[in-house]
Amino acid sequence: MFKTFTITEQHYFKQFMGIANTLVLAFVVLMWSGHVAAEGNCPPGYYPIGGQGLQGCAPIPSGGSNGSGGGGTYKWEPSLWEKRWGAIAEDKAAPSRPTGYAQATRTERGAKKVALENCQKKGGKNCEVIFTYNNKCVALADPTQGGQESVIRIDRTPAGAKALAAYECQSKNKQECKVVYSACSTYYEPGASIFYWW
Repeated sequence: MFKTFTITEQHYFKQFMGIANTLVLAFVVLMWSGHVAAEGNCPPGYYPIGGQGLQGCAPIPSGGSNGSGGGGTYKWEPSLWEKRWGAIAEDKAAPSRPTGYAQATRTERGAKKVALENCQKKGGKNCEVIFTYNNKCVALADPTQGGQESVIRIDRTPAGAKALAAYECQSKNKQECKVVYSACSTYYEPGASIFYWW
């Protein structure tokens, strides 16, 4: 009723079981490493935040809110990220419409001041700030045949701002438009590099 195995069959069975155990172990290791990689390459004590295009790490709270409950405390700290401002100033009365720009300044007032100064350096006599923005990208599109209305748009990406400005400028003016200025005033973390896109 019971089959007896030869020594050769027993040898092959042991080899098969050794390979099967190795495969199971490899599968377990792969599953565990996939779980670790899912933490978003953040340092210990942090978890991934953000979405497509913009990602970062935030500290994992250790318990309740405002220092109570859960056996641990959570201390709220203000963000290390600072706003960055940009501005566009223009002399609409001048035939050449001199335009001045500012980007990545610490305050809105500072951005306006820099933009007005740059407009005046380009020959503007009656320069006015026509647009301010923060922590985004901006694009200014003008009609190629001139004399019509310029369009300024913002987006979270330089390409998005340029596309929006060019499209709306063409729709409003019923002629070809070109992007004459594009910049980003993005968040800044003290001690880190600032990146600009044109």
